[in-house]
Amino acid sequence: TQQLDAHVSHNRGAFAAFVGAHGVSSDGYRDNNDLDEWNVNSDFRYSHANSQYFLKLDGYDQDLRLPGARNVNPALGIDQLKNDRRGTNTPDDYADQKGYNINPGLTHYWDNGSEAVIDFGYRWKNQQAFFGDYDFGGLFSNYLDSDLKTWSFTPRVITPHQLLGKQSQTIVGLDYYNSDYDSDRSLNRSTIGTPIHRVHIDQKSTGIYADSTTTVTADTTVNLGARLQWVKQDGKDDFDPNAPGAADKFESGAADYDDSHRVHMLEAGIEKQFLASSAAYLKWTRSARIATVDELFEFDPNTFARTFSPLDPQTGNGVDLGAHYRQGRYSGTANAYYMRLKNEIQFDPVTFTNVNLDPTERYGLELSGAVAVNERISLQGNYTYMRSRFTDGPFDGNNVPLVPKNKASLSGTWQPTAATDVVITVNYVDSRYFDNDQSNNFGKKIPSYTTVDARLGHTYRGFRVTAEVNNVFEEEYFEYGVSSTFSPGVYNAYPLPERTILFTLAKEFGNTN
Repeated sequence: TQQLDAHVSHNRGAFAAFVGAHGVSSDGYRDNNDLDEWNVNSDFRYSHANSQYFLKLDGYDQDLRLPGARNVNPALGIDQLKNDRRGTNTPDDYADQKGYNINPGLTHYWDNGSEAVIDFGYRWKNQQAFFGDYDFGGLFSNYLDSDLKTWSFTPRVITPHQLLGKQSQTIVGLDYYNSDYDSDRSLNRSTIGTPIHRVHIDQKSTGIYADSTTTVTADTTVNLGARLQWVKQDGKDDFDPNAPGAADKFESGAADYDDSHRVHMLEAGIEKQFLASSAAYLKWTRSARIATVDELFEFDPNTFARTFSPLDPQTGNGVDLGAHYRQGRYSGTANAYYMRLKNEIQFDPVTFTNVNLDPTERYGLELSGAVAVNERISLQGNYTYMRSRFTDGPFDGNNVPLVPKNKASLSGTWQPTAATDVVITVNYVDSRYFDNDQSNNFGKKIPSYTTVDARLGHTYRGFRVTAEVNNVFEEEYFEYGVSSTFSPGVYNAYPLPERTILFTLAKEFGNTN
């Protein structure tokens, strides 16, 4: 793997500019796992009187090969996870994407501290992907070429004011997005000129919101926020029954789609500063999510037909209770949370469709802390306890797959000199149920794992040199796996890298003139 990052910024008078670039080329940990990627981002600003004009330009290009899963089937004596961990069963699969963003706008400032931001945006993204059929001579291969174009208008005003005699600050805004999604689906790349499906989805989204923070007393602040959003989606599938592969794959066209949703989101919170070193907060939120344009068109495994999925909006209600502490050599945070979700949108890896889950609840505790043992040694730790369960439906009371109950990390930093630092980190992730194991009776779990990372850094004459060794003891682990619905003990897993070594050289050049 080779990676290059660079950025340059310039300020002179009323003009300011920033340009950054990132590039990476890697042959990957797995076979058919190559990655070639670059992106450039820039921000140009010009100030005049009480206004600042800005223009943001971003572009990216990514080519990614897809190694697929490793299969484990005890009945057939297959254990690719152990015997061929880096191999692939999908040597031709890939997913490429490229695009750019253009975001012009201006910010105007008033003498009373208020400011208004008026910005526009245009975003274009192209995705090309191929998923081969390796069992039936390519009969069921799939290739897609998709374009997503989005126009946006997102003005907002931020103003300080008095609310019931208390100092407040409120932001009020409008978000408008108009998206066009065009996706051609064919048997393979050579037949994309005569696609089986030519999908078009139009989505218009309008949201209005307000968020206000009020200083009730010298040590207490209250936050209130609300958002109302309307989304309208129209979909059409131009199906060609005579296209190559259409008849062999038993393809059919999807009925036209027309749907609209209105959702609201709310937030209320209070934070109190008890001492200069400690504060506590309580927050309640109502969240919502509507399916995106690329989540709507899919294959129905029950009817073997293409369809637009009428997914319901995902909604949730949650409460957070937490505290911060910082004094001298010690700092820490604690946060307890509880959330109930309805119609959670999730991808089903067995049917390859997006579905609404039955109601679930999630709760847990997050702890983090740091201590400076002395001038040269410090410790940082994090711990998370998570539970996620179904609260209705056929899996009522069962654990939601892919959620580990415990996660923890502990880092130690040693600075033998002002220019040198050594960091050792230990990470632990608990076991979890496989994806597709909502019944919790598969009999196996994705195993827990512990990894150790080490980093040595040194600065010499303005150059920063680092050497990192991640997963020092070559732990063989994976974080995602899918259990079989019908075959006991059979599952697919996606292994992650063992030991990796990274050397980095960095230099900053500055001019204070």
